[in-house]
Amino acid sequence: FFVAFYDKKTDSFHTPHAKDEKDNLNSWPAAHSVTGQVVRKKKSLLLKKQEIEELIKKGEVKQIGTMSQVWLGVPLFMEEELYGVIVVQDYNNPDAYNQEARDIMEFVANHISLAIHRQQTIEQLIKAKGRTEESELRFKALHNASFGGIGIHDKGHIIDCNQGLCEITGYTMEELISMNGLLL
Repeated sequence: FFVAFYDKKTDSFHTPHAKDEKDNLNSWPAAHSVTGQVVRKKKSLLLKKQEIEELIKKGEVKQIGTMSQVWLGVPLFMEEELYGVIVVQDYNNPDAYNQEARDIMEFVANHISLAIHRQQTIEQLIKAKGRTEESELRFKALHNASFGGIGIHDKGHIIDCNQGLCEITGYTMEELISMNGLLL
């Protein structure tokens, strides 16, 4: 079993997680790999050893790692973009995986994709919130450092002001907030 993430720029795979009794591959080129066939075809592949050997003879793939008796690879998509492949393979039993296993793997791959997409969205929101807060702090520092009076209003009612406006008007910040600035 392994999950291989696809890097479009380098046309290669890397795997953060693999559980394999024969090989320990961390990265490999997508070109001429069976896993790369899933990327190129953008669909699941269920291949027995004989089918893989035929692809090798045709020059479509090269053997990477130990030959398995059966190989099942399912694409991982995020918003129509293929970003990886989830693979199971069996070195001993050529009948370990079938169409039913393929259907189950596609279901699992869909849920993995949704979970990864949700996590990335959460991370993006956290970063955006951090940038917004940082921008707000910079604005507040500039706002308060100004010697002139600054008042920010919404339909005339003051929602924020700096110390300069307080000094000019003689009101405290608390008094100015929500005051009608047009009447000031």
